[in-house]
Amino acid sequence: MKVSIGEKKTFVSAELNKLGNDFSVKIWNKEGAHIGAVCIAVKGKLINSVKFPHHKEHIVFEPIAKTLSKKLNAKIIVFGGVHVDNPTKKELNELIKNIKKLPEKLMGR
Repeated sequence: MKVSIGEKKTFVSAELNKLGNDFSVKIWNKEGAHIGAVCIAVKGKLINSVKFPHHKEHIVFEPIAKTLSKKLNAKIIVFGGVHVDNPTKKELNELIKNIKKLPEKLMGR
């Protein structure tokens, strides 16, 4: 399942894929898709989180991994990256808010 939220600099997408009994979630945006962090959780508990140098995606990916792994009662990997050139503080806050909404959208709510 693929979902998107926001527009312009606050736009972000996520894709949930089932792998047997487990799941992966890819998160990215139009402006700068990349891999900045990988977070692994099982049944609501964070197992591991890896961030690449100069990246901060793990800050918002870790809670997503924990939330979805608990709701899905499964192992989950959340990975991807979001980059925006020169965002205003308002745009950055709105982007973070949109990223935090992704689990509910992925669960169909």
